This record gives sequence, C-alpha cells and structure tokens, in this order.
Amino acid sequence: MDFLVLANWKMQLGYSETIALAKETVRLCDHVSAGVRVGVFPSALYCAGVQEVCSGSAVDFGVQNISGYERGAYTGQISARSASEMQARYSLVGHMEVRKHHGDGDALCVEKAILCAQYGLRPVICFGGDEREPFVHACDLIESLRKNGFSQKIVLAFEPEASIGSGVVSDPQSVGELARSVCAKSTGDVALLYGGSVNADNVRAFFKAGVQGVLVGGASQELESWCGIFDKLKQLMDH
Repeated sequence: MDFLVLANWKMQLGYSETIALAKETVRLCDHVSAGVRVGVFPSALYCAGVQEVCSGSAVDFGVQNISGYERGAYTGQISARSASEMQARYSLVGHMEVRKHHGDGDALCVEKAILCAQYGLRPVICFGGDEREPFVHACDLIESLRKNGFSQKIVLAFEPEASIGSGVVSDPQSVGELARSVCAKSTGDVALLYGGSVNADNVRAFFKAGVQGVLVGGASQELESWCGIFDKLKQLMDH
C-alpha cells in the first residue's frame, strides 16, 4: 500500500488560499516518487474549484464529513451522493472535532462509512478521542463495519485528542505497533493512519515506524510547512 498523506484544511482557508494551496499540492506531487498518495480535504464550498485543479493529477480530494442520511430535508448537510458526483475520492468520518462538537458516535460513523461505500467514496474513519484503549476501539469499529456489510478496505485514522492542534505528538513506534496489532487482528484489508500535530519534523518517524499514512492538519494549511513534509517524504523515497 502507498503511504497516504491526507491534508485536512478544516475551516481555516478562504477560497483563493484553498485554490492556491491545491495548485501547489499538485506541483509538489510531481516531485514525489511512487509510493506516496496524496489527498486534500477542503471546505465543502470549495470542492468544485479543487476538483478542477486536481483533475488529471496525482492529487485526490475528499470532503470533511458527510450526512448519515442518504437524502432528504436535512438543511446544511452533505450527502455521499453529492460528494461522489463532485468526483471526491474520500470522506472523513468521525473526526475528533466532529465527534466532540456534533456528537457523532461509532454507530453513526459506521452508517456514514457504509453510505460512502455505496457511492464509491473511501471513508477515512477517525477514532481515539475518548477513554477507550485504542486497540480495542479500532477492533470494535472494524467488527461493526464487517457485521454491517462493509467489504472494502478499511482505512482508520488514530487521533489522540491530546495531540490535535496541540503540538503534542504520539510516540511513532507505539503508533506503529498499534497499526501492526490492529492489522494482524482484523479480517480483510485494513490500514491505520495517524493524525495529531503531524509535521515535517515527525513525518519521517511515522513512515519508518510502519504507520500506513498521516492525516495532517495545521502543517498542511501553510505552504512552507506543507512543502517541508513533501521534502522529507522525497528524501525517504529517494533512498
């Protein structure tokens, strides 16, 4: 599996900033060798512009959340169908901030993941923001997904609440061991990413620890720090 580098731009960038950063991301991907796959998650309002920029390039894009409903009178929500028709590849599901501010629990996250699969999206299912032991939480999610008929590859993103936007980073070796344990225990194809204060100073360590990818927040929202991550990945892939 390619090392996934996913950029969550949250609600931090305006339209012109988003399009400029998307263009730079396409350019940066031209200089990273095979083995790295990149996706960006802009504000939903800007997805059409990002889709136009990324079309035909090595950069995929996704939405930051979808509704748990397939369609209906749910003002302000984004359906999996709408995201698919916009040619999104991914959707985040259950990001720690969505769990915290909107109350999404595991049952709703599983429903959203299944909707994603029905419409050809790949859900990136986030976990780790509560008191449960991460290995147990991950295995519970996987079991629930499989029991509910989710048959495609499962992509999980481990997000310790203490690490989101704080500069406090989990130990890469511990996350690598978590990834290996979860994959060994699970039925079917599973990948585990890490999200939480990822930057150019630590992305190499997560790669070398065997984590299958990273979900990058703040460091992906400014060009200098975003370029730094690509520089480190290029050095890794060139050796």
